[in-house]
Amino acid sequence: MLEAIGRNTLLLLHIANQMKRVVQAIEAIPRHVDVDVVRRDDVLGDTWGLPLQACRSWNSFGNMLQHVIFAGRPGLQRVINGQFVITLAASGMRIDDYN
Repeated sequence: MLEAIGRNTLLLLHIANQMKRVVQAIEAIPRHVDVDVVRRDDVLGDTWGLPLQACRSWNSFGNMLQHVIFAGRPGLQRVINGQFVITLAASGMRIDDYN
């Protein structure tokens, strides 16, 4: 029993050290960088910030949805089939209705 507790303690210390490294890496990201983003909220409650440069064409946006956002998640088949709607956050207007 003591051996198992010792192993678990070492594992938790290792996890804590890894988390410290992650925090340090996040803190090293420059905060002054101003990048245009496309915000995506989904029905699962997740919010994503996608770089605008990767969303400038319909194909690149669809690829980003398939391979980054929905990979292995519910809704992937609908994205592959093009069964989704994009709306403007401020007005709720569909992108295909926007001129």
